[in-house]
Amino acid sequence: MTTLPGRDYQFRAFIRRDLVSAVIAQALMEIDYGNFKNSVKDHYLHDAYAEVWGVMAGLQEIRPYDTKPRAGFQKHSQRVKR
Repeated sequence: MTTLPGRDYQFRAFIRRDLVSAVIAQALMEIDYGNFKNSVKDHYLHDAYAEVWGVMAGLQEIRPYDTKPRAGFQKHSQRVKR
C-alpha cells in the first residue's frame, strides 16, 4: 500500500486484477438479502447509503417509484450514450 498525503484518497493499494475479480465474484455469490439498505444494521452507515441512493436517484429521468419522466429533466451530455 502507498500513502499519498494531500490527495483525495490518502491510501492506494495495487492489487492484481485477477485477485480483485475473484474476491468480487465470491462476494456477489454470497449476497443473501432482498434489500441492501435494509440489510445494513449500523444506523449511520445506513443513512450514508440512503443519502447516496437519493443522489443517484436524482440523476434518473424517471425517479424510483415514479412511472413518468420528470418535467423539464435535461440529460447531461456525459450521461447520454453515443
